[in-house]
Amino acid sequence: MKKITLLVFQYKTIYLNIEANLLKMERLIKKYSYLKPDLVVFPEYSLTGPLFSNYNLSL
Repeated sequence: MKKITLLVFQYKTIYLNIEANLLKMERLIKKYSYLKPDLVVFPEYSLTGPLFSNYNLSL
């Protein structure tokens, strides 16, 4: 069985700033590319940030 190298990130996004978040993702991938991952994983809202807030949920 082949071993798989994962590169998993968790970071604070800038709300609805897709360009800045994408640049951050690119920088992180470049910084850790020496690990030669088979798969890179980012959170589901890594481009936009959460599309809701606790305030909206309480209404």
